[in-house]
Amino acid sequence: MNLQQLQYLHVLAQTENYTQAAEMLHITQPSLSYAISSLESQVNIKLFEKSGRNIKLTRSGKIFVEESLAAIESLNRAIERAKKSENNKEVIKISMLRSISSHWLPATIRKFLDDIPEEKQPSFEFESGIGFSHSILDELREEKIDVAFCSKIDNLDDVDYFPVYEQKLKFITPLDHPLANKNKINLKSKVSF
Repeated sequence: MNLQQLQYLHVLAQTENYTQAAEMLHITQPSLSYAISSLESQVNIKLFEKSGRNIKLTRSGKIFVEESLAAIESLNRAIERAKKSENNKEVIKISMLRSISSHWLPATIRKFLDDIPEEKQPSFEFESGIGFSHSILDELREEKIDVAFCSKIDNLDDVDYFPVYEQKLKFITPLDHPLANKNKINLKSKVSF
């Protein structure tokens, strides 16, 4: 069994169709069939069964796919970290809200790095992504990222929040809306809109 076979397995499990999976993997359908058949022989488990024109995972196949997914993700992380360590650079993965992604956070990181003398510059680099608070927190819990910049969500016991930035809420309307020319808006009195 090899990593490529497991990757093929996961794409096929998602598509439930050999032709589609082969196209996504940029291989021929016979090559995919051979790889899956070989994997089934090696693990001695029937992974798929026919379902009309498509296929579907067997009960054992579902269990194998679920369990092997964690192994693939772990191997991919190991490969990624090993490649990055060749440059002697640690990677700090950050995920943030779109509203701070273009100005505040990049400027803050730049200032942080500029304040460190060049000879003492740490050997790391940043990788960043953008999302919504709930998805960012999921990435943090799944250890896909190291640092999260998101809105505080109350009643979460498994994360610690430290406020670093505050944003004002903006009220946006079309130009022809009755509230468009107002300088201040009391939200309680405007609930009817």
